[in-house]
This record gives sequence, structure tokens and C-alpha cells, in this order.
Amino acid sequence: MVLLDPLLDRSIFWEEFKDNCDTTFSFDLVPTSFLERYNHLLASTLLTPNKIKLITSDNVTGSYPFLKKLHLEKITLLNLNYKMLFNRNAFYSHGTFAWNNYNILLRYLNEFLIDVDITLEKDELQFDLENWSVRLPDTSRTFYFKILDDSLKVVRTSYNVEDNKENKLNFSIKTSFKKNSKYKISFELKRNEKSFFLGKLYLCTENKEQLINRNKIEQKEETYFAYYTFISNDSYRFISLFSEDYVKDWEVDIININIQLL
Repeated sequence: MVLLDPLLDRSIFWEEFKDNCDTTFSFDLVPTSFLERYNHLLASTLLTPNKIKLITSDNVTGSYPFLKKLHLEKITLLNLNYKMLFNRNAFYSHGTFAWNNYNILLRYLNEFLIDVDITLEKDELQFDLENWSVRLPDTSRTFYFKILDDSLKVVRTSYNVEDNKENKLNFSIKTSFKKNSKYKISFELKRNEKSFFLGKLYLCTENKEQLINRNKIEQKEETYFAYYTFISNDSYRFISLFSEDYVKDWEVDIININIQLL
């Protein structure tokens, strides 16, 4: 949790607007002080103090005295050395401080997100694209890929598009196919609970495509091999997966792609 100068007591509104000018439309609906309620919540929280950051300044006279009455052993109170240039009264000191310190709020929000989203990489990456007969695929709205330690994970997204350029995942071939020549493509794939068998493939250029069907599968311990043997009818430059051939969330972990001229 990150808090930017929260108001625990609304008495500053009463003091500023003594002519019963209810600018927040809440005087009759909620208590004037929230201090007891928040201290009750802090007493029962399982979060450690470093997980609750409260940003304020002792120059903000409208909120700071009340924030100091919180259970401070349960939070991290950050007192900024903030110079209040136009401190007209307690009400405006709160607004001025909050308005000008969103960058500090974002700094601590990002710190929490970094802790959640970033993995510290320790071991050397075992994924070796040099031995592949193709390059990493192009980006696509209908497929995404992720480099794992020893393989390439390909996942079918939930997008459905009619545009031919966006409905497939293209692997660029390092050496283009020769027309009327016979080839064998071997896919080495991981076996796990989420992975599915590789099905239809296409050979593609900008204006042509050729469907090639899988003709053999071999399973070996934690991997399996999918083989495609065919005669290329053009000088194709890509091996492609088409989105309509694979259901949403289909995925496969590819260890290697090898192309042989027979």
C-alpha cells in the first residue's frame, strides 16, 4: 500500500468553510475523524511495515498531526523535507502537497511492482539459436513467444483477426527452400501438461503458401519430435503457423527446428 498524505480528520474543512459550505457533500454521511477506524485496521493487518508506505510532510499542517497518531510501528512514515511556498492554511497545504508529489507516489508504487514482476536471472541461458535452421519469429497479435532457459515457448493468444499478415507466426528460414526439392523439417519439443502437439505448418512467401502436414511423431522421455517431409513447390522464405489451426491458449515449447535437404 502506498498513501499520499491521506486526510484522517476532516476538521480542516469545517475550519476553512465556516459558513456551512459543504464542498465535499459528505458532512452528514461520514465521521469527521477516521483515525480510530484506520488504527483498528492497522492493528489487524498482516502486512509488514515496509509494505505500507505513507508519504507526508510536517509542513502539511492539515494532515501531519493526525498521521502522527497512527500506529507508527505498523507503517513506514516518510516525512519529506518539502518547502511549502504558498501555505495559505491547513486545507490548502494538503492539496498543494498532494498535487506536487505524485512522482514520489509513483516511485514507491513502481518499487512494489518491480519486486513482484522482475525475476533475478542467475544461470547462463541455455537456449541456443545458433543450431536452429530458422530465426526467431516475427511478432504477431495471434501468437506470442517467450525465450525460456532451454526452449522457445509459443502461445496462441485470444485474438481472432482476418488480416492475413496478422493471423500467423512466421519463422524466417536461414537458407530459403529450393523449388522442386525434397526436405525434412524436424521439431524437437518439450513434453509437459500444458503443451500440445504441433499440427499444420505452412511454407510462405509474401504472396504464396504451401500447406505441409505432419507425417510422423516420435516420443523420447521428456521430449517428442514432429517430422514434416515434403517437396517444396517454390522458393519459400518462411515456416508459418496459422491462427485458425490452433485454439486459444494452445502452447508448445520448441527446443530446436532443423531443416534437411534430402
